[in-house]
Amino acid sequence: MTPSWEIPAPSPPGPPASPSAAGDRTAWWIGAVALAGSLFFCLVVYPAAHQSVGARIDPDQWATMGMSLWKNGVLAYYPGTDPTIYRAPAYPAFLSLVLSLGGERLWPVSVQVAQCGLFAGTCVLTLALGRELFGRRVGTAAAAAAAVHPLLIWYTSRFWVESLAAFLFTLLLYAAARCARGGGPALHAAAGLVLGACILLKSVFLPFLALIPAGLLLARGRGAVGRALLLAVAAGCVVAPWTARNLRLTGAFVPVHVGAGINLEIADCTVRAFPREPFAYGPAFLQCKDEFTARHAGDSAPGTALSEHELALDRAGMRKYLDAYARDPGFLLYKMGFNAVMFWVLSDTLVKSLGLALLQVPLVLLGGAGLARAVRRCGWRSASAMLLFLILGFYLLHLPINAVARYSAVLLPVLLVFGASVLAREPGPGAGQPAGRTALFHG
Repeated sequence: MTPSWEIPAPSPPGPPASPSAAGDRTAWWIGAVALAGSLFFCLVVYPAAHQSVGARIDPDQWATMGMSLWKNGVLAYYPGTDPTIYRAPAYPAFLSLVLSLGGERLWPVSVQVAQCGLFAGTCVLTLALGRELFGRRVGTAAAAAAAVHPLLIWYTSRFWVESLAAFLFTLLLYAAARCARGGGPALHAAAGLVLGACILLKSVFLPFLALIPAGLLLARGRGAVGRALLLAVAAGCVVAPWTARNLRLTGAFVPVHVGAGINLEIADCTVRAFPREPFAYGPAFLQCKDEFTARHAGDSAPGTALSEHELALDRAGMRKYLDAYARDPGFLLYKMGFNAVMFWVLSDTLVKSLGLALLQVPLVLLGGAGLARAVRRCGWRSASAMLLFLILGFYLLHLPINAVARYSAVLLPVLLVFGASVLAREPGPGAGQPAGRTALFHG
């Protein structure tokens, strides 16, 4: 009997299929529904409701960085020109691109429209991923659920990275699944470029430079060494210029951005404040952030470059909290357990957190069950196992530092795919192996 992880014999030559081939308009309908629904939310619902729910459009100053890149060609807090290393560049670059296409006259609606387009693309990718792993029914069900998912729609309206992150991560998972089954150099190089873009969006993806090649070697053995290296090198080529920029600014090796030490201080303060206002991190977070700012206001000498100040602050925070965790490892374990739950449900108010719990917990249980079933059927050398490693990697890497429900939005499309596979009660073609060439990439 042929092991389930072996790559099946190639099909007879023929034109590659796509989600819309042979009169199949499912992808177009899914994309249209997602685009129309999210545009309605951004242009009608959000303007009417954002003040009453305390949802500022840009709480993290992303717009100032996008404006600075567009006007001055430097990642800084506009109108300032002092470069920052506290933020990753991909999302500001996206905002700068939108500005270059639509100008300031259409701002910020142009960003919301662009993020609605990304959301529609994420839903189409969900369709492709579901079909690739489990067949047409599962892909369609998962994509339809993604197209109306409240949390995914919510982030299209605001200046946060989640819409772009969900799109890129779903694309990365799709590419990784195909690489786990074979494919040529072009496929692996494309997957590496997508990984590089993910890293420049969130530095939490940096360990994927090792995780994805390791998964490929597990899935395909020593014969995949060359292509695993190609994937890693392609990703490295995307990230290296930004690392060189940070080296020029600070003289230190900063692959993407700093922030772990700063976030540790604010996050630990927020965790300790949780009993005072359970499941409502908003007031505690703002208070902890204000205390942090006041405590460190005079840390840098006049004339110190912003990037040098950020680096010194981050390193001091890292030393302080690594020492604290070494003295009290119990708190770190408590914090990771706390974050393991809050990653899925914690919002800024109690009402929002309870609503997220009702929305998220069933999906996490269902998606987890689907993942476990797929890996059990296919084995640890399958594409499903590769996706499991990447999902767990993204999830676990957040737990030592900070975790709120916003971060989980990136995982929702793939959880919908595996959840739909359980509800459909079908393992899919090859129990998670390829169902023909329904690919966006071809190696």
